[in-house]
Order: sequence, then C-alpha cells, then structure tokens
Amino acid sequence: MSNKRTDISSCRELIQDLIRDGYRQEDILSRVNTQVVAQDQRAISLRTLQLFIKENLSLDKPDLDGVRELVQTLIHEGIRQSDILGSVNEQLSANNQRTISLSTLKRNIRDWGFNQNTNRTDTNSLRELVQTGLADGDTTRQILEHVNTQRIARNEFTITMRTLQRRLKDWGLDRKSQHARILQESNEDISELLAQEVPVATIRRSMNEAIEEQGLPPISERTFYSQLKSWGFQPRERVRITDELVDCVRHRFFFYGISDPSLLRDIQQCDNLPCTAYALRKIRYQNGMKRRCRTEEERLSVLQRGLEFMESDLQRSSAILNYGRETLSHYVRQEGQVLVPRNPLYNIYRVLYPDVVQRRSPGNFTFRGNFRVSGPNFFWCLDGYEKLSRFGFEVYACIDAYSRCVIWLYCGRSATTALSTLKQYLRTVKNTWHATAAYEV
Repeated sequence: MSNKRTDISSCRELIQDLIRDGYRQEDILSRVNTQVVAQDQRAISLRTLQLFIKENLSLDKPDLDGVRELVQTLIHEGIRQSDILGSVNEQLSANNQRTISLSTLKRNIRDWGFNQNTNRTDTNSLRELVQTGLADGDTTRQILEHVNTQRIARNEFTITMRTLQRRLKDWGLDRKSQHARILQESNEDISELLAQEVPVATIRRSMNEAIEEQGLPPISERTFYSQLKSWGFQPRERVRITDELVDCVRHRFFFYGISDPSLLRDIQQCDNLPCTAYALRKIRYQNGMKRRCRTEEERLSVLQRGLEFMESDLQRSSAILNYGRETLSHYVRQEGQVLVPRNPLYNIYRVLYPDVVQRRSPGNFTFRGNFRVSGPNFFWCLDGYEKLSRFGFEVYACIDAYSRCVIWLYCGRSATTALSTLKQYLRTVKNTWHATAAYEV
C-alpha cells in the first residue's frame, strides 16, 4: 500500500459531477478511491469525503418552487414520475443545486395538489369521446390519443391505456363484450341456421361480413365456437366421409404432394366438398397416406411397394428406364400412389438397372451428327410426344427422313408401348404396300 498522502482536491470536479448526477455518497467514495489508487495514493474514508464535501462543495438547497411549473407540465403530458424526476434533477444540477429523491418528488407533488386522484376523469365526457371513436371505426390506441388530446386542451390529466381498457370493460364497449352481445342477439338466427345444417364456418363468415360493415372487429373462431358450446350446440362439424371425398384426398395428396392446410383449402374451395382438418387427417391415416416413416418396418414396406410398382410398370412400358432421380420419384408417387423417399428409391433403381444409370452419366451421351438419305422411304423416323399425357392422350408419329412427309399419326391413351408402335408400322406397310425397313430413333 502506498504511504503517499492523498490529494483529494484533484477529485473535486469528479465529486461535484457525481453529486449533481444524484449519486449516493457510498458510490462517490468508490469512484474517488478508484481514481486516487490509480494515482498511487492512499484511499480515503467516508468521513473524510463528507468533510470535504461540507467544506468545499456545499451545494445550494434545491429550490423546488422553481421546478413546480415543469412538474405540472410533465404531469399534464402523462409523463411517468421516474422520468419527471430525471428532468427535475437535471434542471437542479444546472442551477448548482442538490438533487432530490423520488420520495421527495412524490411528497411535493401531493403537497402541490398535482396528484391525479385529485382530478378524476369525467366519466360522462370520456364515454362520449370513446363512443364517438368506436362509431368512426377507430382503434383503441387512436381513441386514447384523441381522448388525451382533448383532456390536455381542457388542462386535465391524461389517462393510460390500462385505464381506458378498464373503462371499456365496465361500460361493455370492449371487444369481448360487444361480441357476446351480438351473439346473444343473434341466438335465434344462429340456431335456425344450424337446424338447417348450414356449416358453422359459413355462419361465422356471414356474421363477420355484417359486423365489419358496422365498423366492429370480426369474431374469432375460438370465440364463436365457445359461444356455441355454451348454448349446448356441437361447434365442431361432423363430416361424413364418402368415397368421393377419399378419392379426392388421395388424388390431390399423391398428384400434387401439398401440405394439409393447402390440401384442405383446395378440397373446400375447388372441389366444393365438406371437410375439416380432423377428417382430413383421419382419411390420410386410415388409407395409408403418410408423409413420414416412423419405424424401420414402415420404411421397408414403402420401398417394397415402390419396387413392385416399378416392376409392374416395366411390363407395360420401358419409359421408366429413361427417368432420372426427380422424375422417377414424382412418377412413382403420382402413378403408383406410393410416397417413397427420393434417394432410397433411386438407390434401388441403380442396383436393379446399373446399365441404364451408366448411360445417363455425364460423358456417355452420343450426340447426333449430320446424316444423308439416299431417297424417299429409305429412312423413317418415329417418335412420341408425351407432354399432353396429363390431358388424357398422347401423340405418336412417323416421318420420312428424306421428304419430311408424315407417314402416319397416332393419337391415343399411350404412345410409349412397343406393341402399339409395331402395330402402327405393320398397318401402314400393309395399307400402302411399302417394303422398306423402319428404324425407331
């Protein structure tokens, strides 16, 4: 410890600034000792600090009458007392006066008659302003701003949002009370519509349209269902699961692969079928339309179903051998109605048909060059057009490579089976007596 005598006068400005900022003497002592120790001097005691302040830094007694108008103005503006204290102490420090505590400020506010309880809110005038704002469709915050503007103009205290919300509840003008009153008035109409088996969602939608025209907030689904339950009605609709609904869910689930909210929206709006979220989940689980395999047995079962579909589809057409990873996954999901993970499905595909996968690898494509044809009927080109398959038909055609003459044109359900291609060729040769060879490209 250093034996050097402490020069406390070097900390005069620091002590004065801390006093003006309202610091306690214990905190001032800690700050001062930190500075003097850094200067290799001995720390001082609280008694020494108090004597130095008394002899050298005696601030003037705070003149609270000088800040009375400031306090009154801030109270009328609705400023909190803690913020008022900061403004008052800032002005006192600027006048070289001691700061005051929050309890001192509260005591003087009460002595001056500035307490808000001495000037209570005029209930009748406040209710008129609130009803006018609600009739104009204003929000609660807009009503509060308008009310406080009017009260400041009349030299009255402002009110808080909590006070306004409490008054709205007492007067029955809050959202919950308004909705309860509207539902109670419409009890007979709602009961009649429910007896006619009108959907609950349709009833709530029509009521909200009428309510919004009056400038009132709409009724939420939870509030509407709670009111129906209190009346003894079954708020949740029981959907009758029909074969048409199951087929619609199965088609949209496998063909589009969308989420349940989108699936429910399309069924209700596009297909005009009654359905709920619970009924949709029930249909999916009962018919094996799951998006995730939770056990190893389920995963193996799904892969086995996908493999069986590919084997059966290859007996009909070889088009699946030209599919890549994404196309194969979509094809199995849409046509086979099996939701198989993309990568495991393609891994099995690579094991079963390695030659096909190898041909699709980069660098194994053979680009077609120029060719010469000796004359007509020397080379025929056959090809299919499958982009119209989603509309229920496909196109297959044959063209002469020399004359560009269309030999035949086929339009039917499928253009990818080898049997149909051979049949078209033989029919053409028989009818036109062409004795030429055709090569499928």
